[in-house]
Amino acid sequence: FNEILKIVSFENETITVYPNPFETSFAVNSLTQDLLFIQTLDGKFVGSFTIEKGENQISLPSIPKGMYICKLQQQVFMFKLLKL
Repeated sequence: FNEILKIVSFENETITVYPNPFETSFAVNSLTQDLLFIQTLDGKFVGSFTIEKGENQISLPSIPKGMYICKLQQQVFMFKLLKL
């Protein structure tokens, strides 16, 4: 499953998140510097990451398998992420 989960276009630019599902890490291609917040489906905080414009690798090898909600704060972009 190495497919892009979500693509959002802003005047011919896109935010991409891949691969999703992921095993240990995933990439976020951001339009601008931002903060990424990750939480469980029941709202428990998992972590936050500073995101730079362009491609960012996020490594989460120790979190449990399951579904997570992610939010890019400044770009008002939310997506679900599945850890295998």
